[in-house]
Amino acid sequence: MKSILVEALSGNETKTIPVWFMRQAGRYLPQYMEIRNNLSIKEIAADPDISAEISYAPVKEIGVDAAIVFSDIMLPAESMGFDLEYRENVGPVIGNPIKEGIPREVNPYDPSRDRYNPSRAISAFRKSHGDTPIIGFCGGPMTIASYLFAGTSDRELSITRRKWASDPETVMETLKLVTEAVIRLAKDQVKNGADAIQIFDSWATSLNHTWFREYFDMFVGDIPSELSSDGVPVIYFTLNSAQHLNTIKDSKFDCLSVDWKQDISAVSAILGPRKSVQGNLDPEVARAGGPGAISMTRRILESMKNSHGFVFNLGHGVLPGTDPQVLRSVAGEVHGFRR
Repeated sequence: MKSILVEALSGNETKTIPVWFMRQAGRYLPQYMEIRNNLSIKEIAADPDISAEISYAPVKEIGVDAAIVFSDIMLPAESMGFDLEYRENVGPVIGNPIKEGIPREVNPYDPSRDRYNPSRAISAFRKSHGDTPIIGFCGGPMTIASYLFAGTSDRELSITRRKWASDPETVMETLKLVTEAVIRLAKDQVKNGADAIQIFDSWATSLNHTWFREYFDMFVGDIPSELSSDGVPVIYFTLNSAQHLNTIKDSKFDCLSVDWKQDISAVSAILGPRKSVQGNLDPEVARAGGPGAISMTRRILESMKNSHGFVFNLGHGVLPGTDPQVLRSVAGEVHGFRR
């Protein structure tokens, strides 16, 4: 029997709207912060039991309907041959970025050789919390590639865009390599028990419309096609997707995760009944808390009460400093709402 989350992601109407929050363990749950005081991101990701319990913590503490596996979109790069480190207040840093052609030491991604493979945490989660849906995830090819070109975060894709203009062959070669890695990792997560897969491609819409369409047609669109036989819903997330809704509508993604800047009911109407949506409470509103967070939650729920396939979420990750009690109240408000 499918969970209410999977039903909603598959485009089916449900009486109760499921809710989960991106970056669930985040830097807002005391349990996670205590673990992070002693262990690095790599050390946590390398231990499937710790990762599984971190993944479950928001289900236990906040009352959401699904967990998302603890991982980071750049971790697979290390097993491919890239020098990866995490710097405080900076994030992932690649020590051997792609300059003129892919470095010789880089190899295709093999899930069995990845010591941080989140599939192991999903498997451990399944054994301990078998009745709770768990969402696997991967980075989007463009967002991952942007780190490989820039060496660090490149939110506007400035370096990537210049690279595409001056050396399109290397960009295409890199995107092909990364897309294959994403597909292999996603399929491995499904094999180990993931109920759904989310592709986090936050920066992709910094491309111009022509390049975004080309990128989507050549690379991103292959991901749900490759996973279609596995029978799990596939979610796509990118910031500022409004100008690309027709491209996403034509894809095989089951669900679009919508940022807080858009009218989610209007997005749902454009995508049509064959695609579900999730979102889109402003993370800053959630962090501010108080009556405003509940009021905005109610507005979103009312706007989506007649829509098929809706999962409540934030419009991006939970921000550091967000009060867990606010998230408990938001989750309670969603669960108390009836279509």
